[in-house]
Order: sequence, then structure tokens, then C-alpha cells
Amino acid sequence: MLEFENVLRQLGSFGPYQRRVFVLVSMFETPVAWAMLLPIFLNVVPEWKCPDSSNASLTYNSSFTSNISFPLSINVKKCSESGLLCPEASFTKEIQTIVSEWSLVCDRKWIPGTITTIQMCGLLVGALVMGQLADIFGRRRLLYLAYSLLLAVSLGSAFANSWQLFAVFRFFIGALVGSVMVVNFVLPLEFVTPSWRTFCGCVGFWAVGLMTLAVWGYFITNWRYLVIGTSVSGVFMLFSWWFVSSSVYYGLNFNTRNLAGNLHLNVFISGLVEIPALVYVVALNNIFGRRKITLSLMLLAGISCLAVLVINLIDESQTTLIIVIAMIGKSAISGGWAATQVFSAETFPTVVRNIGIGACAMSARIGGIIAPQIVLLSKGSIDELPFAVFGGLALLCGFLMLCLPETNNKPLTDHIITIPGLDDEVKVNGRSLEEEIPLHHPES
Repeated sequence: MLEFENVLRQLGSFGPYQRRVFVLVSMFETPVAWAMLLPIFLNVVPEWKCPDSSNASLTYNSSFTSNISFPLSINVKKCSESGLLCPEASFTKEIQTIVSEWSLVCDRKWIPGTITTIQMCGLLVGALVMGQLADIFGRRRLLYLAYSLLLAVSLGSAFANSWQLFAVFRFFIGALVGSVMVVNFVLPLEFVTPSWRTFCGCVGFWAVGLMTLAVWGYFITNWRYLVIGTSVSGVFMLFSWWFVSSSVYYGLNFNTRNLAGNLHLNVFISGLVEIPALVYVVALNNIFGRRKITLSLMLLAGISCLAVLVINLIDESQTTLIIVIAMIGKSAISGGWAATQVFSAETFPTVVRNIGIGACAMSARIGGIIAPQIVLLSKGSIDELPFAVFGGLALLCGFLMLCLPETNNKPLTDHIITIPGLDDEVKVNGRSLEEEIPLHHPES
């Protein structure tokens, strides 16, 4: 890819063509973020009441933080002593989620988190499969195919008549989200020079998607209409076909609904805090290098999570301080994730870049699969568990970055170096490795 990058430098490192590709491809992230993060609102447990078989009085479970109010004289009771589902449970009409749709409380409270885990399993599969296919059949064609299917499947999920069918829909939604994001990330990086890769790899519209999802959730309280609205609104991205050239994060997001305060405001802030982290990465990644920036952000994320853990153990009433530190951790992990993606894309040669990114994405989805279950296990037992696990993993990830080679300001390679420890300048039998092992990028 050295010759191609020389041409890019002569034509302009980030000219009108590259800017157009970058903006249009990045815009996919907003509707994809809606599809991916909808469980934040779909899995909310509204206020519910249950007839007490002993005295016919009504009991309520206050598990949804909002401005919804009910008479204080009503006796509050969550579930029966055996934990079995309350017969004839009735949910408030103020908000309708999959929990109220299929009475997923008490002995069925594990189902929403499991559906999210199923979705993350789909994400793993999609990232793995698309990473292989995109390097064979080309980026653009598969990007639009996967995105079109994502909109159709997401819209179809709004008409599911059982939680089992809904879980199947979420699996395919996850698979298609993983497919879109693998190609969506690699595509613009291959049209810019090294100095612009950090910018194109970090700056996008995912944070905008998370922030606008909070607005969607605030105004649309029926989960079916929420899914329909976000799905239909993503159709406009299909018109960009003619303009695009061919070629510990989830855990903290899904745990947002367990933070004190207003859910919609917390989700909005959760998206807002991603922006300064991305600015930090874009401004300093080319100056200090990939490893140092990623290490600093991962350490900050880990320390923030562990700080929340300590504060919770000492004085759990400090809700404002906990939210502030949790959002600092969310900001840091978002920046660390963006920096890691750029780092990963620069590590793999062009001919296997999508395969490599797909493999990395597949590994990341394992964490996404486990994250909802960690959040579920913490409910009613160890509330600090998510922050302990996420904090420890962020610290471990940060230090492991020191084991990777620095890729800052180095051109993307076309060939695979088969001799460990040799770089591009080493020659074998008087010929460079690039000449020795020619690998041509398939037409994209």
C-alpha cells in the first residue's frame, strides 16, 4: 500500500473525496448505535403491582427511577418469599417495555439480561463472518447489504409476539451490527495517510447515536414504537450508496440504567462524555503514539471504576459523586476503545485487515456477551461487582498494550511478514520481504 499512500500524499492527505467518504460512512454509526443500545430502554423494569392473595391489597415494586408517582399508602412488596412470578402482575401504563409486555419479573427477571447476552453473541458471529467476507467480496457491497438487513430485522423485532422470538431477532440484530461496524471502521482508514488515521478512526457519530437515543427514549415510552421509530429513521442512510467508494464499553453502557438519577439524562450524558475523550485521542495520538494514549485512557477507566467501587462501599449515598466518576470512566473507556481500533487496523496488512479487525471484534464481543450477566448477578447481591470487574479488566488491558509494537506514523503494509522480528527493511536473499511475499489486495 506504499505506492497508494504516495499517490494520496500527492493528491491531498484528506481532500474533498476523503472527507466525503469519511462523513458518509461515519453517519452509519448513529442508527447502528440505536439498534445496538436499545436494550438500555427496552429492558427497563416499570412500576408494577400484584394482588396479595392474603388480603387483596396492592403491592408495588419501585425499580424504575423516574418521575412516575403512586399513592404512598400502598404496601410495597417485590415478589413472594419463594421468588416466584406474581400471578396477574399488572404494570403501569406510563411506560411499556419488554418486561411489562411479557411479565419478566421475579423468577423471570433473568430473561432481559439473557436477551442482551444473546444479542452480543450475534455481534461476535457477525464480526467474525463479515471480517472474512469483506476482504473477499469488497467493502461497500457488503456494508450496504448488512445495513439493509439490519433495518429490516430491527423493524421486524417490533412485532415479536413472545420474548423467545424477540431474542431470536436480537441475535440477528447483533450479528448485523457487528457486520456493519467491522466494515464501517476499516473503509475510511484505507483512503487517508497515517497522520489522518487517528482522526478517521476515532471521530464518528456513535456518541451522537447514544445521545439521540436518550431523546428517543424520553418521548417514546412504548417499546414497540421506539423500535419502529429508530429503524425507519435509519433508512435515509441507504441513499448514500452512490457517494461512498468501495473499499469494558458495552458493560458500562448497559449498566447506565442502574445508576441513580434520571435514566434518560444519564444515557444522554453517557453519550456526551465520549466527545472529549475522542478529542483527546485525535489531538494527542499522533504526538505521543498509540501505546501511550491507549494506556493512559485504559488506566483512567480502570481507576474510575475502582473508585466507584470504593465510594459505594464507604458511603453509597454519594450518588452524585458516583455518577460523575462513572461518567469519567465511561469517557475514558470510549477514548481507549477508539484508540485501540486505530491501533488494531494499523497492525494488520491490507490483504487481511478486515479479517484481523473481525477477529479483534469477535474477541471484544465475548466481553459484550458476559457484561449483561455481570450486571444481572450484581442485582440484589453485590452491587459493586460490575465496577470491580470492569475496572480490573481495563487496568489489565492498559498494561497489555505495552506488549504491542508502536504503529504511529507508519504506512499501512500490503504484505505479511512471516519471519518473527523482521521489519519491512530487512531483506532475504537480497530482496525485501515485500518483494519476496507479494500479496495483492482483492478489488473492493
